[in-house]
Amino acid sequence: MINFTSDEEKEGFWELSNTIQAGNYEEALDLSKTLLEKFPNNKAIYHNQIGAMIYLSKNDYWGATNHYSKALEYGFDADACEDNIWESAVDSYKFLIDSEEGFCKLMIKDTHEFIAANDLIKKYENLFPNGKYAEEAKELNYIYAVTTDLQNDDNYNSLALNQIYSDKYPDGKHHEVVTALCEIIDRN
Repeated sequence: MINFTSDEEKEGFWELSNTIQAGNYEEALDLSKTLLEKFPNNKAIYHNQIGAMIYLSKNDYWGATNHYSKALEYGFDADACEDNIWESAVDSYKFLIDSEEGFCKLMIKDTHEFIAANDLIKKYENLFPNGKYAEEAKELNYIYAVTTDLQNDDNYNSLALNQIYSDKYPDGKHHEVVTALCEIIDRN
């Protein structure tokens, strides 16, 4: 339950909810930022909303994770934050694969910095070292390490990647990531 500080905040929150339900994520992002500035007593809620709106409207998994982390810091439900941060981390992998610009790192256009594919997985592990997705995080980090090693070697091929992964994780949860990487390798 939200403890609104005023009727103005309550009305603003309902406007935000209606805007989200209408699918107007850019407008909802602006409303969330305004509410955060005007009503800092509910920082956890508004940081969570900003994270969700950045995630939905911009596919900015790094920005979303930053706000989900702040929501956690300000007392938002830890289970919900863990789920949101994990979802951003996994989707960032899929984004990097879909970009086909190189799985192991991607340059962020705004800052010109390179982000490692497993950057958000590492952030998840730092926040939730014994979290409910800890084993999956290890698996994705393994895929990252193997892919990085193979890219630095002349043996970078889909058969090698698939074999190494299957040997370590025969019942792994991220075969689709390896399959997508193999498809990229085979096209190049």
